[in-house]
Amino acid sequence: MGRATPLCFHWRLIRARSMTAEEHQLRRFAEIIGLEGQLVSSDSPDLLVHREGTTLGVEHTRLLQPQRPGHSLRAFESEMAQAIRQAQLAYDATKPGDLHVWVLPNTRAQIASRDRDSIATDLESVVRMIRPEAETRGHVRAEEWRFRQLGLPFPKAVQSVTVAVTPGIKQSVWAPTSSGVVPRLEPTAVAQRVASKNARVPTYREQCDEIWLVIALEGFSASGFWDLEDFPFEHPFETLFDRLFLHDVFSASVYELRKAT
Repeated sequence: MGRATPLCFHWRLIRARSMTAEEHQLRRFAEIIGLEGQLVSSDSPDLLVHREGTTLGVEHTRLLQPQRPGHSLRAFESEMAQAIRQAQLAYDATKPGDLHVWVLPNTRAQIASRDRDSIATDLESVVRMIRPEAETRGHVRAEEWRFRQLGLPFPKAVQSVTVAVTPGIKQSVWAPTSSGVVPRLEPTAVAQRVASKNARVPTYREQCDEIWLVIALEGFSASGFWDLEDFPFEHPFETLFDRLFLHDVFSASVYELRKAT
């Protein structure tokens, strides 16, 4: 359907706890396509939509970049984000506010939870060392290779740290950045993900009159980046689901994929 235009809709998501990322993405999907009915979070499938005496089931799955053997990019991102947050809290405890810190990780490196403390300590040290004066315009960047050359500590699995002072802000911002080539999404990647979910369809049909599959492309971190340019949306995907969708979460776009007849 290309990029869907939000329509008028009425729905209610029933939950008794904080909304998970999956539930939030399903909520946005429902908003974008104008899905009507009473929405109930479930496990199998992930969402039940009760409407006019029928039940629609919506199964949700994410499409992540392939992992190298022994290396989970998703796990790497989680550990690095926690280390950055730990460094920020330590820094802000003594000098809060007015700072922007961008951390460029080396996503090909291996890190584990045991590395988190040392990464945070070295990152805080680097930021304190290179922090520009308040009146300085622009930013200061520290490169891993130069610090290593000088025998100075530098956080593991980090390529560079960029620091800028922004007078007036009340809370500092520390965040990972990314670089590199965003892989182009190919039909084979989608087809493999669909095939991995097809086996559950007969079970879903025991409680649903209709069943959809939503494949989420998150786009918020390196593991979820995909280039949709030139993607063949008319590719005849084989699927047991009644309808198949791609949900580009970052751009709030939904595409319906045609299934083979």
